Amino acid sequence: MRTSCKEYSRDKLDNKFVHLTNDAIQKSSVDYGKYESSNKVSYVVFEKLLKDEKNVSFMGEILPKIKALVTDVFNATGTKIYTNNK
Repeated sequence: MRTSCKEYSRDKLDNKFVHLTNDAIQKSSVDYGKYESSNKVSYVVFEKLLKDEKNVSFMGEILPKIKALVTDVFNATGTKIYTNNK
């Protein structure tokens, strides 16, 4: 998963390095790779971090919810997405 090189803050909504984890944007920051190499971390590493610090399971609790939300989005918009099948 991609991470940010700046600590999240709702007070800094204009700071693209806080809110956009796109590698093309992050790599232009002087803090790129400050927390993780190339601002990327595996699910396994993230799982351990959350378990150790928050006693939360990424794989067991959070990822299934993300997948369900993505499925809901596709189900809600799937017939409305324009495709040009020429």
